[in-house]
Amino acid sequence: MKKADKVTDTKSERTKLRRKTILRAAAELFFEQGYATTSIDAIIERTGGSKRTIYSEFGSKEGLFLALVADNADRAISALSL
Repeated sequence: MKKADKVTDTKSERTKLRRKTILRAAAELFFEQGYATTSIDAIIERTGGSKRTIYSEFGSKEGLFLALVADNADRAISALSL
């Protein structure tokens, strides 16, 4: 494997981990506080990072919520496929 490939793989893994961390924190906060009262700032406070990261990845709070729903649906469907 080339060095550039290793760097890309590492960056890709970090991006996936970051996305998973954000989704987990968002799920916890939406459950604890409700969707309407949960702010992007609260999610950032829990995960670290910046608004830019969240908006770049999800586009909006609604986009983040939809990604969370899609992720949970994918996992549920995968579990049913076993």
